[in-house]
Amino acid sequence: MDFTEYKIGYYKRWQKRILSISWLVFAALLVMEVVFGFFFRFCTEYRTLPHYWFNYVAVPSGINLLILIIVTRFIHSPSHGLKQKNYAVIFLFFVIMSVISFFHNYYVIVLVLPCFAIFLSAVLSDRKLLLSVFIASLAGAVLSLARWIARGEKYDVSMTVGTAAVVIVICCTSYYCAVAVMNSVREQTDFIYDSYNKQKLLINELRLEPLTRLCNRTAFAEAIAGCIKSYRETDEPLMLALIDLDDFKSVNDKYGHVSGDAVLIAFSDLLIRLLGGNRNVFRYGGDEFVVLFKNQNLETVEDTAEQIRSAFTKMNFDFVDTDFRCSISMGISVYHAGMTGKQWFETADSAAYAAKTAGKNQFVVVV
Repeated sequence: MDFTEYKIGYYKRWQKRILSISWLVFAALLVMEVVFGFFFRFCTEYRTLPHYWFNYVAVPSGINLLILIIVTRFIHSPSHGLKQKNYAVIFLFFVIMSVISFFHNYYVIVLVLPCFAIFLSAVLSDRKLLLSVFIASLAGAVLSLARWIARGEKYDVSMTVGTAAVVIVICCTSYYCAVAVMNSVREQTDFIYDSYNKQKLLINELRLEPLTRLCNRTAFAEAIAGCIKSYRETDEPLMLALIDLDDFKSVNDKYGHVSGDAVLIAFSDLLIRLLGGNRNVFRYGGDEFVVLFKNQNLETVEDTAEQIRSAFTKMNFDFVDTDFRCSISMGISVYHAGMTGKQWFETADSAAYAAKTAGKNQFVVVV
């Protein structure tokens, strides 16, 4: 799993957590108000039970339940993006907190409940989302404060002004703290991401053969296992080509190992150029190379093999005689269901041996 997949998974997990918390808050509030209604509220401030149920149960619970259902369906819909879902769950939580603040503000402290959404939005590391929730929280707190005043609380003007100032200060402080938390999370995330990239580079370096910069035998073992697994799922054609440089030992013996290395490097560059990169090209060992062909028909693979063979024979090297030409023998094996990686490779190896036996500078295909 790469870092992007982890980050997507992180956001999805938080979406589910916030959604679960919202449902839990809704259920807890509903139970609490029902209990209070039967034992306290309708006997004191509200003389009739229907009046209480409408103002403290039906209206707020109806609003919360409606938005919970909408956002739950929104989150589980595949047609919406990750960022849209982040906004949806945060504002769901904000609305629930605001409904509590607006309808159930028996105590002054309830007025600041919308601030909780500010802190929760910090974990999603989206500055625009955080700012939007802060502005909405200020507006929600002001509306709740206005309703609290309209309910006729027995406080003087100075107490009311002081309460309003405290609510606004708490909202602003919450935003400042949330920004600090978000910046800290981002710094940690950046550090982890940098470490991940460095580790990935080191792992990739370990999979590269230092001379030719092709993938090495270890990477080949992983790639062949991945190809077979993919074949079981997609049934797309797979072919493996084992390439052996003809008479390479004579190059080392006659012109030296430095010259032999130059031939290996030149052939590797040729493979990368003709195959569009080194992703599916491997130096198996010595003068042996492996190429994996994915989702290509046999005719296309044979054309590519001929291009490789022909291009290599035309290469000129400064250190060799003018009449000397390098060549390759290649064995191509088609993968069939049920074959192991070892069987697949050995089939290509036998085909390459057959090409050498038949006179070299050619390829043999085993269908």
